[in-house]
Amino acid sequence: MLYSLLQRHLDKGSDLLEEVGQCGNDPRSCSSGSSSGSSGLKELARSLKQHIRGFSERLEDTRERLEDTSRCFYLLDKVKALENLL
Repeated sequence: MLYSLLQRHLDKGSDLLEEVGQCGNDPRSCSSGSSSGSSGLKELARSLKQHIRGFSERLEDTRERLEDTSRCFYLLDKVKALENLL
């Protein structure tokens, strides 16, 4: 559940990056048509892209660790159940 919420936030960030990319191609479509506003927007987009990439990697690493941990506990429970049968 938390994973899907975080994925939605990542998707929203990606949507923002797409919108900024469109602004770079057609400055008239942006609310700030000045070149200084446009360069500031590009810098923010670059920063957002870096943060999204880093967060995505950490999120995926955490998901994999949780799956591995869950698998370990599952196997431990199986071993305990087999020991009880003997």
